[in-house]
Amino acid sequence: MSRANFLVTILVCCFCSSAIAIDTFVIARHKNSSTLDPCYEIVTQAYRALRINLRVNEYPGRRSLQLANSGKVDGDLCRITQVAQSYSNLLQVDPFIMSMSIVAITRKGVADINALADLGNRNLGSERGMQAVELVLRDRKIHFENDAVSLVRSLEKGLVDVVLLTKADVKSLNNKGALGQIKVHPKYLYQVKMYHYIHKKHRELIPELSLQISKTMKAMKESDR
Repeated sequence: MSRANFLVTILVCCFCSSAIAIDTFVIARHKNSSTLDPCYEIVTQAYRALRINLRVNEYPGRRSLQLANSGKVDGDLCRITQVAQSYSNLLQVDPFIMSMSIVAITRKGVADINALADLGNRNLGSERGMQAVELVLRDRKIHFENDAVSLVRSLEKGLVDVVLLTKADVKSLNNKGALGQIKVHPKYLYQVKMYHYIHKKHRELIPELSLQISKTMKAMKESDR
């Protein structure tokens, strides 16, 4: 093989390796969370615009973060900013994509819970892996279940006094007719901003990804007018 042909072969191989790394970009997503659907739409469109073939795999909430932080997958779809404190290999991609509202549900007859201070010493429940509750209320003991329907049953059985869920999850429960004699408190307790995260080994993607997410969000807002 001539020196010229050898150099061409090396360049082609390098190009192919880079393309494969991008073409197999995999991110994790919290399993069975319809709350993240708006984030999914924006993130997938952003990667598509960058000509990166994205695959999104669903896992239980905490497992999703562990896989992303270890580098076994390339990132996590959408998380609150506090995750960086516990998962140091994940890099936040600006801007924030959506806000998530946390609301309280209880058995009927309970006075309105309008702020975190109103929780008092009540026994709390939430969905396993929901960092928006785990990290914000890290000093509280929380009873976790795998899904919102199981949490409603825990309320009905008196295992917990208050369940904290996203506004979207409560809406989904209501649509399924699963709330029964459960009271949904009218005011959200707090909101958190949600960001896309990628593993630090892909830090060079952040400027372009950030720009494309911004463009995608702007285009979607304009189309809704």
